[in-house]
Amino acid sequence: MQELNVTLEGQVVERAAELAQAVERLESVRAIGEAVATAITVDARMQAMVQGVAEHLGFDVAGAGLYDSDSGQLAKMVIYPIDERYQEALQTVNLNPAAPGVPHRSTNPMRKQLMAGEFYLGHSLADLLSPPMPRAAVEAVQRMYGIKTILVVPLPSEEKVVGTLFVATRRPEISIKERRAVQLVARQTATAIASARSYEALRESEERYRLLFNSGDEARFVYPIQDNKPGKFVEVNEVACKRLGYSREELLNLSYLDLNSPEMLGKVAAVQQEFLTKGYMLLEMVHLAKDGRRIPVEVNAHLFDLNGQPAVFSIARDITERKRAEEKLRQTQEQVIRSERLAAIGELAATVAHELRNPLSVIRTSAYYVKDKLAGTDAKVLSSLERLEKNVIASDKIIYNLLNFTKIPSPVLYLGNLNEVVRTALAEVALPEQVKVETQFAADLPQIMLDTQQLNQVFQNLIDNAVQAMPQGGRLAVRTWQEEGCVAASVSDTGEGIPSKNREQIFERLFTTKVQGIGLGLSICRRVVEAHNGTIEVESQMEKGSTFTVRLPISRAN
Repeated sequence: MQELNVTLEGQVVERAAELAQAVERLESVRAIGEAVATAITVDARMQAMVQGVAEHLGFDVAGAGLYDSDSGQLAKMVIYPIDERYQEALQTVNLNPAAPGVPHRSTNPMRKQLMAGEFYLGHSLADLLSPPMPRAAVEAVQRMYGIKTILVVPLPSEEKVVGTLFVATRRPEISIKERRAVQLVARQTATAIASARSYEALRESEERYRLLFNSGDEARFVYPIQDNKPGKFVEVNEVACKRLGYSREELLNLSYLDLNSPEMLGKVAAVQQEFLTKGYMLLEMVHLAKDGRRIPVEVNAHLFDLNGQPAVFSIARDITERKRAEEKLRQTQEQVIRSERLAAIGELAATVAHELRNPLSVIRTSAYYVKDKLAGTDAKVLSSLERLEKNVIASDKIIYNLLNFTKIPSPVLYLGNLNEVVRTALAEVALPEQVKVETQFAADLPQIMLDTQQLNQVFQNLIDNAVQAMPQGGRLAVRTWQEEGCVAASVSDTGEGIPSKNREQIFERLFTTKVQGIGLGLSICRRVVEAHNGTIEVESQMEKGSTFTVRLPISRAN
């Protein structure tokens, strides 16, 4: 048994370690994206990207190249770390097949892969950099760094490839998870690099500024700073108007504060002074559209001079999909952890449960015998024996739940009366004196097809939960009635109620809010009721109590 526990613990620890590594990789990607976004120029953003990939994701060399959209020639290239002797030579390398109308200089299939949005994974740096750079020179660089494996991914922006990101390592392989992390960095930072490239070109002329300002899929805003507060917008792009549902004229009559949800205003005020000091800001906000929609955005803002006055150029990227992915990852992590707990309990249940029932039966029988023999003696002794019996019953219930958790047997159905099942269950639950019981059993309740033993356990569990919900005492109401096509029974308490966030989860396996619970009781109740083609529902109000209702179909024979 100890070996089994060690094995299970090892499996859970191993899976938890894998999840931790996944979260660490996502955090690294986020950190790289933040470093890229806070840089202003194209060169600075490229440098931040390749340095971040090398340092955060653990590669020996990382590099990136941007293409000239007109000539197809390599416009910029950054490698980290790189010997200065090779930096100048690498600037002449052409990674991009020629643009339309310009003859192709190479038919290298790897380059065609990249332009098609695919990645390249190989072992030769020369496949990437030659021609036009001499293959022998590239191979010499590869030997100098001891590189064994190369991964090249495209930098996609606005449905086209604007450049490439490559990583190299001395290790013999790059794992799938590492590859995905690099691809995610490429997708996240490509737009930021393209935006910085656009912003540099924007300053060249007013005409090009207007064209580029309205390009891309990011909302962009320009507004002055007046008395240390955002003034009305002086420029917005088409994406901002379309996303927020305002016309351009309407937006120009608003300020940045008008777009933020109420809870975000305090956040803006908290970072305002730091922003004015540093000159840039990167943070997540929630914008409010004209129709009230809440849009999560990542805001990248930079301070600049506008006609001698401080102003802000702000880019707001819609991160709705990223938030959904993060939430899905969180839910997946919770599901994996829950599944591991389910698997562990399932494996242990069959082994442990049967072994515990025999000694518990002996303890219960012995306690009953001693209690009978000591009848009329010391009240404290008899009270202790009663507590012993009560805890043995509770332990036996846990064992019953464990066995049913692994496999609930199909119900053996006979005609029976739901009133009798509920009465029996109520009689078998030990009720504290401070709990007052009210019953209302419907007369002439029709017989239905049911498994008396299984439904008895269901109502015992519901009654026991109701009692536990009223530790200081209260009112327990149990009633039955007939509805169209079914009979029903409810168990109500006047306890503290169930929080709304927990109501959808209380019937899930291993979900519990009890300190000593394992979260199997209500899950088994639902499975038993559904096996009878019935339903179980809960209604609850905080500080007023809860009501669990079971509905079972009336047999066609009746």
